[in-house]
Amino acid sequence: MNFDRKDRTTRRDFVKHVAVGATTLVSAGPSGLIPADPNPAMPGNGQHEQDNVIEAASNFRELVGRVVKEKNIVSDPAVLEGYSRDCSFVAASMPLLLIRPETREEVQQVVRIANRSRMPLVPVSSGPPRFHGDTVPSQGEVVLDLARMNHVINIDTVNRCATIETGVTYGQLCAELKRSGLRLNIPLLPRSSKSVVASRLEREPTLIPKYQFDYIDPLLTLEVIYGTGDDFRTGSASGPGALETLKADKVNPWGPGSIDYCKFLSGA
Repeated sequence: MNFDRKDRTTRRDFVKHVAVGATTLVSAGPSGLIPADPNPAMPGNGQHEQDNVIEAASNFRELVGRVVKEKNIVSDPAVLEGYSRDCSFVAASMPLLLIRPETREEVQQVVRIANRSRMPLVPVSSGPPRFHGDTVPSQGEVVLDLARMNHVINIDTVNRCATIETGVTYGQLCAELKRSGLRLNIPLLPRSSKSVVASRLEREPTLIPKYQFDYIDPLLTLEVIYGTGDDFRTGSASGPGALETLKADKVNPWGPGSIDYCKFLSGA
């Protein structure tokens, strides 16, 4: 995303690092749950079907427990209920499990295990309240909450951009930018618990269009984890080398090559 300094001098990803830029500051027991729909990967009827789902969830938890800390795998119904509904009209449905990865490597491993197990995942990165219905499980999925991947990796005051993880919220990023003399070009009154990355992928319009260079701005480069568990980076973040050692500025969103991959990956 592009940044603009307070003194008016002048210049969006799914799972680990994205580069963002900036232009304005942000201030920063339900009932009636319906049972989860059966996972289509687990055929069966009645009690037999329910037993299959429980067994599949147990096997999945065992496999995930090898790569994710036990405390980050949650099956407490009181906690799961918080992910079973939002403020939309989507029917409530309990997830099978809640997983809270802390690193890109954990996300990759969980996605690969889910792919092999044919276990559907629902990614979540923003905190409550949620409004769109897209994070409510519909078939007894496992919720993958990315909120603990909330590190502001770097703030580049020269290129006026920041590298962040997907769980970084507006309340968190705006406070960090303020300390660096920068401001973020934000949508209208985003809640402080809203993921900056999710907001940009949802194409929420910004308040100051004159600072928006193109249709994806202020989103710049992305690192994405595909359903296979493979990672892919766009633009000048595409390499070579790891992001931690990459010497490129990571602010050019186009490419790699002559194809603009941001057109495929910059919207949810």
